[in-house]
Formats: sequence, C-alpha cells, structure tokens
Amino acid sequence: MKEKSLVQGRRLEDLEARLASELDKAESNAEKEKADADALVAIYRADAEAAQVQCRSRRETLEKIHARGFNLAEEIIRAKELEADAEALDFDDDDDDNDDDDGSKSGSKNGGEPDGEETAPGDNQET
Repeated sequence: MKEKSLVQGRRLEDLEARLASELDKAESNAEKEKADADALVAIYRADAEAAQVQCRSRRETLEKIHARGFNLAEEIIRAKELEADAEALDFDDDDDDNDDDDGSKSGSKNGGEPDGEETAPGDNQET
C-alpha cells in the first residue's frame, strides 16, 4: 500500500508539473497576443488621430478662405463654363472640316471672319 501511495504521489507530481508547464506556455502566448493587439490598437489610434488632424486642417483652411471672402463655387461654375466652351469649340472645329468641298473654312459658325479674326455678335450688321 505504501508503494501504491508513492507511485500515485509521483504521478500526481508529474501531472502537476505538466499542468504548470502548460499554464506557463498559455500565459506566455496570452501575453504575446495581448502585446500584438496593443500594438495594433496603437497603430489604429495613431492613424485615426492623423486623419482627424488632416480633416481639422482642411476645415480650418477652408474657413480661412471663406473668411477672406473667396467664393469657390463661382470659380467652379466658371471653370465648368470654360470647359463647355472648349468642348463646343472642339466640336465646331470638327464640323467645319466637312463644311466646304474645297476644304476651306468659312468661319461663319463661330462668328469669325474668313481670315481667322473673330467678330463680336452684331458687328456684321450694317447701320
């Protein structure tokens, strides 16, 4: 019976040692995982703060522009008008290439003189 008790005691000590080893490994892995997670959180926080600073800076810049009386909406509208005018001129040039059989351009579609000079609307009227 004494031998049986000693064998069981050794088995118990062996099991306790293996459990302690497994516990140490699990704790070590948990610490590594926590460190990795903390590093990711720090990266995301830094990115979020940088984005917030960038947005704040952009807003402040727009507020400064607005405070100086600049109206960017008008500039955008003007740019769109110029773009439309440029497209219209490009379209007119394509049409003019096919107007005359001899290949010459008359310039009448865009208000220009045959020699390439432009005239204002109403300049061709006789008084």
